[in-house]
Amino acid sequence: MKLSKKLLLIAMILVSAYFIVNVISNPAWQPDWWQILVVGLVGVVNFIANFRQAFEIKQSQDNRHSPVCQDCGHVNHVDSRYCEKCGHYIIEWSSPMSNKPVQAIDNSGGGKSAGDKSFNVNDALPIVAIVIAAIVVVGLVVLVIVLKLTGAGPTNLPTVVPTQEVTISSLTPTQPLDPTTASTAIPLAGAQESDTSCSEIGQTYISQKDGMPLLCVPAGEFTMGRDDAGMSDQKPAHVVYVDSFWIDKTEVTNQMYSDCVSAGDCALPTKTENYLDRVANEAGYGQRPVVYISWDDAQKYCNWVGRRLPTEAEWEKAARGTDQRLYPWGNTWESDRANYCDVNCENDGKDSSHNDGYRWTAPVGNYPDGTSPYGALDMAGNVDEWVSDWYDEDYYTESEIDNPTGPLGGDYRVVRGGSWFYEYFRCQTTDRRLSGQSNVTSYIGFRCAVSP
Repeated sequence: MKLSKKLLLIAMILVSAYFIVNVISNPAWQPDWWQILVVGLVGVVNFIANFRQAFEIKQSQDNRHSPVCQDCGHVNHVDSRYCEKCGHYIIEWSSPMSNKPVQAIDNSGGGKSAGDKSFNVNDALPIVAIVIAAIVVVGLVVLVIVLKLTGAGPTNLPTVVPTQEVTISSLTPTQPLDPTTASTAIPLAGAQESDTSCSEIGQTYISQKDGMPLLCVPAGEFTMGRDDAGMSDQKPAHVVYVDSFWIDKTEVTNQMYSDCVSAGDCALPTKTENYLDRVANEAGYGQRPVVYISWDDAQKYCNWVGRRLPTEAEWEKAARGTDQRLYPWGNTWESDRANYCDVNCENDGKDSSHNDGYRWTAPVGNYPDGTSPYGALDMAGNVDEWVSDWYDEDYYTESEIDNPTGPLGGDYRVVRGGSWFYEYFRCQTTDRRLSGQSNVTSYIGFRCAVSP
């Protein structure tokens, strides 16, 4: 095998090992589309480069000359040393086609005759390369299909610094929005849990269904988005009006969600073994936010307690208030006010200078100094939160002024708030991310809302 083909085989093995190591070290890791493309191309090139050589080797083995007895002229089996007709010892043989003598069998083992079947590494390498390439290509096809069906897709946006201009047009839906999907969008009115009017900051009430404290966010205008944002989907800043609403003080906990599971109205979180036992017996687990649930799972829970997912506009207003603050507490990042990607995090963008003691999620309400203007906790960090809206990178350019509810349809839903998995600037009140509706991860949870 030529050196170039050997290098291609080595490259195939290395890139395959790269995928395997990443999956083993971080189960939440998802390959970028360009990585899948590179591996696929290497596999195809390997297959094409080695197929012809493997075919030629097989053909040459099938075309070995049969020995011709020099005494009687009988054409014998390719491996025969004695004539099958007369029993004469075959000293040399000729090709039946050319009648040219061929090398005699070397009984000393010093040479390789036409009938020699000894193993040759170079003969096997093309076959090995083809097998590896085929396995990798088929595996990638399966991976792409799984990602498409689960909505895992491109959920991880590029890591950037806040001042860097980034375009994420490659992640926007490739198909036009379908108005027929509007029925899945959640109307602003939503389900009614309480007839308590919401008119002043500081008003609260406790849900009778799950014990969640709810906070009043009075009606009024606020500025949504930022003109100086590093991500284009946060532009332009625009003033919208939102009716009064109530919002959960914290993210929904495992304890709360487990009650819905026990009642038979919610599905078990995926990738979580012995979930109900952990809630009941593992110290502190019940007070951590529920994760590994899809957008539909979150909406089902909110419906079960008589609430709904908040709109994106409602969520942002509850997080930043009316003074356009970058974080729930103000305009300056303070690492002790949120659970984000610090030294305990496995993300490449982690902050190695800070240690909050949590590798993953923290108990809800664990950062009281990170409260929003309306009293909501954990709206920066801990887990990203599902909202009701479909995602559209350019939606802010055409957003409604009164009670915006997002596009009529799309391929992805919006998640807000940052998480333990992301850098601090992802915890900004204006930051937007997209995720497939059926996607489940260790860093996406939710909270509910309800209109008076």
